[in-house]
This record gives sequence, C-alpha cells and structure tokens, in this order.
Amino acid sequence: MLLPVSLTLQPVWQNSARVGNEPWSIRPKPRPVALGSPERTAIASCWASPVAQLPRAAGPASGPPTDREPATVLDIVAALLSALYWLLVVAIAAIMFPVAVLVWAITAPFDRRKVVLHALTNFWASLYTWLNPVWTVQVRGRERIEPGRTYVMVANHLSVVDIFVVHRLWRHFKWVSKIENFSLPFIGWNMRLNGYVPVRRGQRASVVEMFERCRRVLADGSSLVIFPEGTRGWPEKMKPWKPGAFELAKELDMPVLPIAIQGTATALPAKGVRIGAARMRMTLLPAIGVEQVRGLTVEELTELARGKVGGFMEAEPWPPPGAG
Repeated sequence: MLLPVSLTLQPVWQNSARVGNEPWSIRPKPRPVALGSPERTAIASCWASPVAQLPRAAGPASGPPTDREPATVLDIVAALLSALYWLLVVAIAAIMFPVAVLVWAITAPFDRRKVVLHALTNFWASLYTWLNPVWTVQVRGRERIEPGRTYVMVANHLSVVDIFVVHRLWRHFKWVSKIENFSLPFIGWNMRLNGYVPVRRGQRASVVEMFERCRRVLADGSSLVIFPEGTRGWPEKMKPWKPGAFELAKELDMPVLPIAIQGTATALPAKGVRIGAARMRMTLLPAIGVEQVRGLTVEELTELARGKVGGFMEAEPWPPPGAG
C-alpha cells in the first residue's frame, strides 16, 4: 500500500521567501511510502511517542534561540502581586503627601528641625513594610541612640528597601541622597519638605554644597544617615566606603554610629521591580565615640566603621543558614 504525497504552497509569515507580494513556503504532503519501510516505521513511532517529533527539514530558523524558561503560574502570580504592591506604594504616597504638606505648614513656625514632619515620614515609610505580607523587619539596638545626641550614622546598602527599613528606627535624622530622588512625585517632594540633603554625584560644586548643608544639619542637632558605598552593593561583600561621612564626623567632633542592614536584597533586587519575600534585619552597632574619632585619620575611621559592619554580618549572617 502507498500513501499519497504532493507539494502544496501555503502562506507563512516568518522567515520565508517572497513570491511577488505574497510570502510562501513549500510544505510537503505525505509522499508514497511503502508499508514496512524504515520511513513508515519512523512515522509510526513519532505518533506513538507523546514527546517525539519528526525531524525538521533544514532551513531558516523560525526565531532566535533562547534559554529562557517559560513563565510558570507562580511567576505570573508574583508579577501580579508586585504590580499591586507598587500601586499601593503610589496610592499611599498620594494620600500621605497632602498630610505632610499640612503638617509642614502647621509646624514650620516652631519646629525648625522638622521633627514632627520627620516622625510622620517614619510612619509613612513604615507603612510600606507593614503592609507587605511577605516582608518582616527586625530592628535591634535602638537603645544605642542616646536621647539628645547627634550622630553620623553610616550603613551598608543593598536595596531601595533599605530606606523603608531605616525609617523603622523611629528616631530623628536627615538623609543624604542623590538629587534624582528629590524629583520623585510625592516621595521626593516630601524629602524636600523635610530638608534632607541632596547631592549630584560627580559634580564638585554639588558635593561642596552638600558638605556645607551637612555641617549645618549636624550643628543644628539633627543626625545624618549616609550610605558610604554611594550606591547599592552586594549581599556577599560590601563595596569600598567613601570617606565623606567620616570627614564630617572628624571635623565636627561627632560620634559615628555603624548600622548593619541584612536581608533586603531579596525584597527588591538592584535591577528589576519584582517584589520578593524577605526577612530583614537592621542592627545598630556600638557607636565610635568622639575621643576615638579624634584619634584616627579619616581613612582609619572609614575602615574601622566598615570593618564593624562587615565583621558583624559575617559573624551573624541573616537570615540564619538553613532558615526557611
């Protein structure tokens, strides 16, 4: 018995040669194949196997090769939940900013350091960690901040979420942050209302102005929080720390308070907007006192603070190994 075969012209729309104005490809119909022949046996085996496919004829590829895994249901759910979370971030910001403006207007005549407004900002930022069901935050060492004492606080930097976590200190301070953040709707505008310190990286004039504003902030009795790495680092190893914060501490005789932040890298990676589950911890380490600050060079002070943070994270990894 023979199986009939002919050639047909069938339109295709990718990787095909054109005849006139219409793309076509030639696809074979089954040609006569004798029963019991090797080809007939191969065809039968392909139908019998749920995963086997007939070999394709050589020709142009249907698309570029890719190693990307197909999206799973969990991937889709995670993407949807991340989108919902970012909508929540925007909604909270849109609600809280008018409240912040009102608080600023009412307290400006008597609250020179904007302590009340910053307390509201602590609450605002904390909402983003409280309302995320896959995040937990543990804060240790708040008691190391002495009431009425001004500090240069320095912390490692893993994720944008570090900012939310630091506000869980519930203490008064001002940020030093790149100027682009001050243009963010609602959140950046609130940073301006609070009198946080902007800096345009790579521009000497902006850095000089930043130092001058930091001196005024510290002299006025407000602590500073600075990420000396300058940008987000790696969970495994911190980037080198820049000396600016420590120059201020030495110049103004200020104690340095090292802060170790752990676990935030999985909450929001440096690249991307996908929210992940995270067990986060912030630990305030013993302050480097004024006498010790005076006795060290800027380079020694920088490495001492960095070593304290790095040494703590190495000694007490978080989440603990084997933790679920």
